[in-house]
Amino acid sequence: MIKKLALGLLFLVALILLAGGGFLSYAVYETRSLCPHDFTAPDIAGDHANAKSETTLKILTWNIQMLPTLFDGLSEKLAKMQLERAPWIVDYIKQQDYDVVCFQEAFDPRAVQALVEGLRPVYPYVVLPRYSGHFWQLSNGVLFVSRAPIAFKANIVFRENHGIDSMAAKGCTLIEGRKDGLVFQMAGTHFPTGKGVYKKTDAEQSVKELLVPNRRAQVPQFFVGDFNIKKDSEEYVFLMKATGMSESAIDDPRPYSSDFKNSWKKPSDGPGNKLALIDHILLDPQGTKTAIRVQHIQRATHEYNGKTIDLSDHYGVSAEAVISN
Repeated sequence: MIKKLALGLLFLVALILLAGGGFLSYAVYETRSLCPHDFTAPDIAGDHANAKSETTLKILTWNIQMLPTLFDGLSEKLAKMQLERAPWIVDYIKQQDYDVVCFQEAFDPRAVQALVEGLRPVYPYVVLPRYSGHFWQLSNGVLFVSRAPIAFKANIVFRENHGIDSMAAKGCTLIEGRKDGLVFQMAGTHFPTGKGVYKKTDAEQSVKELLVPNRRAQVPQFFVGDFNIKKDSEEYVFLMKATGMSESAIDDPRPYSSDFKNSWKKPSDGPGNKLALIDHILLDPQGTKTAIRVQHIQRATHEYNGKTIDLSDHYGVSAEAVISN
């Protein structure tokens, strides 16, 4: 009797392990990119002989809240109408004249595929979100689409990822691009939430392992994304000092990328921590005359079921930069 019970328990455990392993394999497969590869330019250096003396580069950084849809039935926090919003975002971006767009939280593979395929007729150059060496992690969620030729340059994964952030390969991706013969670099990132000390460590890692090693003389570097760092906070002061970069003022009476007036914010959230500029476009001109002329807050909306809803829980931050030698 005891022997049969033991065998039965072993059989049950084996079934549970097989089911768990099967579900894990399925979950990993369902959260991996459906896009086969980047779509990039082979020659970023370009023809310097025909390069203009200066050109305008229009940039958008935007956290689009494309969380994995695999588990959205388990939590209200994950159910954010991702697959409905993706084509709306495509329609909105196609109507704009940005040169380079850096999305964050582009995690869901179907949403990423919809964004890439929908935007490629207008934004033909694409650098996809990067993964770490851990098979169970989501990507870093950083997606670049561009009218100007761009190519992948480098990527790092932050060592200081804790809690829910550790489920994604959060880090920093660097691209190199060219417009009118003038070359620029742009790093896109999504810093973790939580303790400020983690953000300081991630800022230092970004500088030491990505920005500095890839710098090129007379090639300006932009650093954009959701830093989860409020402007003028202690962490912000540290970020600016560590990177040696600057940020221009935003021309808007409500210069916030996280705002309690956003339709995805609950009334119970209140204005407290929901009124902040945490998405930034930073610049290191690297000895050139490159400068950011103006910045704006982008509030993209869509009519749905008789209501006006925002296309993400973050507002985008846009900048018009003049690249000049």
